[in-house]
Amino acid sequence: MVKKFTAYLLTFAAALMLFGSPSLEGRERGSNPLKLTSISIIDRNGMNETIQTEERLQQYAKQDFLKPQPYQKVLRTYSRNNKGEVLSLITSYYPNGQIKQYMELINKGAYGPYWEWHEGGQPKLYAFIIGGMGDLGPSSEKTWLFDGTAKSWNEEGRLVCEIPYNKGVINGTSKYYHSKGYLQKSVPLSDGKIHGLVEKFGPKGEVVESISYVEGKRAGKTTILYPGGLKAAEEEYKDGLLLTGDYFSQAGEKIASVRDLEGKQAVFEEGRLVEVREIRDGIPSGEVLQYDNEGVLFIRYRTKDGLKHGEEIEYYPARKGKELRPRISLAWYKGKIQGVVKTWYENGRQESQREMSDNRKNGVLTAWYEDGSLMLIEEYDLDLLKKGSYFKIGDKTPVSFVRDGQGIATFFDSHGSYLRKIHYNQGRPKE
Repeated sequence: MVKKFTAYLLTFAAALMLFGSPSLEGRERGSNPLKLTSISIIDRNGMNETIQTEERLQQYAKQDFLKPQPYQKVLRTYSRNNKGEVLSLITSYYPNGQIKQYMELINKGAYGPYWEWHEGGQPKLYAFIIGGMGDLGPSSEKTWLFDGTAKSWNEEGRLVCEIPYNKGVINGTSKYYHSKGYLQKSVPLSDGKIHGLVEKFGPKGEVVESISYVEGKRAGKTTILYPGGLKAAEEEYKDGLLLTGDYFSQAGEKIASVRDLEGKQAVFEEGRLVEVREIRDGIPSGEVLQYDNEGVLFIRYRTKDGLKHGEEIEYYPARKGKELRPRISLAWYKGKIQGVVKTWYENGRQESQREMSDNRKNGVLTAWYEDGSLMLIEEYDLDLLKKGSYFKIGDKTPVSFVRDGQGIATFFDSHGSYLRKIHYNQGRPKE
């Protein structure tokens, strides 16, 4: 079924990409085909060649550029149509020669159907472009304006999503599909903002989550269900603020609640609890607890004004009811690491400690072997290594030094086995 579907898409794509495609037929080509007037080719070595002589152009005029080619990119430009428009086609290719992208241009600007393929040849994306830069690449893509329904597929040929556009703005219900093919989520948008009921669905089409939005903000009722239909959460929002909420375990026991914009909110994904966050004044603020697939706490941190602020601790994996052992501790200040960062071995011994400033190493860094003996001491100035001493396991005399940003850093693993040496110059590793 997937092969037939993919073959259909390829045939459909090929039909669109000829000048007999609906978008170009609508510009009245008439009985006289448009004439190829120029072709620019970038080969796999990045060399660019533009061909305009009629004799050489004839060999390309009937070439099928949807088939594998030994190029990076090809731009074909045709004679003006009866409206005076200059029509062009761009195709790009993967290193293996397979077609990667196809787009149409009018008067050097992007206009018409756009297709993209996976490297194996399966369609990846379709959209209709009504404006933007007439070239391929990240900077050009940011300028494109879509109209109509854009679609994407995975490498197996299954539909991933459908997103409706109106003159460059998402407008209508976007649909997202599970890898098994069923509709997984629908998102209504008006003028680019979520407006209406966002719904998630199970494999039988049953609604497992519904969230109400008004002009991009959550407003009204939210309901989340466990597989089987038991209630996991029920919330009430107003103007983006969480007013009330009740959250339940799969056994039906209440595990968290919010009243009058204050309390604890439980967050669920794919029918399991993934996070419990503190709510203040209707928004997340304060402690956040994150849980692994077994329902065991593995990260604890705090937020303020939407940013991490305070200590964050990540724990080693543990069984329910067993003691949690810290793996790493980070100090956050307004979304940046600021202060002391510590790590531990699973046996509980400290592994390292470093001073950080504005996400950069700044100050003393100390590391220890798993048996507790000293491994290294370094001193940094805003990520530049100023000095360091490096020790073999159990030794008190350094095996190498860095002084004034110059020298050799010798590294060993946690049990003392040699790893590598790094030469430093002006505080940075030599390349």
